[in-house]
Amino acid sequence: MPESKVTFDMPRKAPSRYRIPQDAKIENRPASEGDRHVVVWDRGLCRSYELWDVEPRGGNAWHAGGGAVFDLRSHQLRPDGGTSVDAAGLAILPGLVRHEEAASGRVDHAIRITVPRSDQSYVWPARHQAGAAADPALPPMGLRLRLWSYVDTSTPAPQAKAVAEALKKYGAIVADNGSAWFISVEENSGWDNDQLARAPTSRRSTLPDCSIPRTREPSRRRERTASASPRPRLPSAPPVRALSPAAGS
Repeated sequence: MPESKVTFDMPRKAPSRYRIPQDAKIENRPASEGDRHVVVWDRGLCRSYELWDVEPRGGNAWHAGGGAVFDLRSHQLRPDGGTSVDAAGLAILPGLVRHEEAASGRVDHAIRITVPRSDQSYVWPARHQAGAAADPALPPMGLRLRLWSYVDTSTPAPQAKAVAEALKKYGAIVADNGSAWFISVEENSGWDNDQLARAPTSRRSTLPDCSIPRTREPSRRRERTASASPRPRLPSAPPVRALSPAAGS
């Protein structure tokens, strides 16, 4: 696939090379007032192309508020204090729940979630904050949450069960400001929102990490820690696959 022509509101903060399929789905559709993310998994180059506030300009051209490109073979994070298309400065793709995962009954990674208000701080692996107030009662960007192990996940319907069991084992990561405790899923007509709404998510605990305090300034320690993070595990897919995050899940 040839490179796409992408222009930005903030060109100095966005990489210049993207391969976006002409039929890529835009979150909430092009005319919506939301973030309008586009997420593309380039299997051939093992990269994730991520855009926000996207507008199609016809043919192979797009305009976006900003963008980020992630090398999925690398553990490297964004620069400390740097954002991406998420407030936390993280990639969207690794935390996105794909329909095929839920259909198989196994989601084997942490899940991206949003919160309505966050603290003006961030914890590893987040690189950036977009807090409403300096309030330790609010979650920082990058906060890892987990469903308590004693919560019964045997009774929900299949999609909700797969999500709930992933929240037990891998947890969720606060990645952006948005709707309250919404998980992020691939846009797919096969999702049953009634199932997902019944997933047991009300009993959450914060995963302890005593060695990593909240950060408001760049930290070299985080750069060293980043190399220990697990490599993303992705299912097989076509060479370039557009995965639009669905809203309201």
